[in-house]
Amino acid sequence: MTDKIGFIGIGAMGAPMAMRLRQAGFDVAVCDVLPVNVDAFVAAHGGRAAKSPADAAAWASMVFTSVINDRDVQAVTQGSDGVFAALKPGAIVVDHSTVSAKLVRELAEDAKRRGLGFVDAPVTISNSGAAKGKPQVMAGGDADALAKVMPLMQTYADSVRHMGPSGAGQLCKMTLSFLMAGIMAGLNEGLTLGFRGGIAAPELVAALMKTPARSWWLEARGPVMLETSPRASTSTPVAPRCWSRTWVSGSANLAWSTWRCPWPDSSSSFRSGRVPLPHRQSRARPRMPMSSCGSSVESWSC
Repeated sequence: MTDKIGFIGIGAMGAPMAMRLRQAGFDVAVCDVLPVNVDAFVAAHGGRAAKSPADAAAWASMVFTSVINDRDVQAVTQGSDGVFAALKPGAIVVDHSTVSAKLVRELAEDAKRRGLGFVDAPVTISNSGAAKGKPQVMAGGDADALAKVMPLMQTYADSVRHMGPSGAGQLCKMTLSFLMAGIMAGLNEGLTLGFRGGIAAPELVAALMKTPARSWWLEARGPVMLETSPRASTSTPVAPRCWSRTWVSGSANLAWSTWRCPWPDSSSSFRSGRVPLPHRQSRARPRMPMSSCGSSVESWSC
């Protein structure tokens, strides 16, 4: 392989992707905010330990990033030690982080001015799925730039789909986040209804799996809910508070955090033990107007 790759962010999601690039024969320079991650990766898979994002990009023709949020993406791309300034014209940056569509559009414009390509390519599967080499990638950006990095992404992705221009990948991921929140909230409320009505947890889930209500979430997450719910494996009906907090409020936060807007505080519901249902919260305490969320609607949606 002649392509030299920089990979920034080798945590739970990034490390398996960088590993598969190494297994495919690519020269990879890795960088992470935690040096211990870099040392462990190089010891296990080889490659080059980079001291900074710029160091990883200095020798590379393509750079992949997988970090936490907007601030981190800006730091590793446009910061003083970022990859943009270190890359030569013609290089391509692929960002696998989940961040705002507005940010990636700004980054794409900056990259274009510098003669670089930029692809926003969030992944859509869990950490365990990434470890198995099966993330789904939804990409936005220039089709020619995506075509050049496609052979590399195919080494670690189950599928790569071009959703449209810059920001389209992130908008697709945001759509997924809201759908996930709705599905998980419905699953929580439905199972809670059955529990409170006196149906034993294992029988309830087993019965639902034979109906049109069957879904990936019920199959994959239902057993996890049962394992973490007190007395859920018995015939005693319980309101599964531990996972109602995690799966309803948590899934809502997943979607809302994509836009950096706060979900209404439900700590009082947690203390009282009431199941925190988003639609009930919205009646009791209206959501913040988008103009009060620290950014305008444009900054997180279109």
